[in-house]
Order: sequence, then C-alpha cells, then structure tokens
Amino acid sequence: MRHARALKRIDLYDCQNVSKEAIQRFKCIDTAVSIRLG
Repeated sequence: MRHARALKRIDLYDCQNVSKEAIQRFKCIDTAVSIRLG
C-alpha cells in the first residue's frame, strides 16, 4: 500500500480470482478505500 496512497476506490469486475477473504483483508488494511463489486 506504500505506492497507492492516493487510492480512493477500487472497482472489481469479473473478480472470480479475488476471494471474499482477500477483499475483507484489504478493507481492514485501508478503511478509507471504497471497494465496489460489479
């Protein structure tokens, strides 16, 4: 996360390779980033 300090939102489309656990871990690491699943 050092390189993405200005990251505000992540849009995930066709995210079959990203597990729900990975998304939850990312939310715990950086709570300011909004994650949208599409």
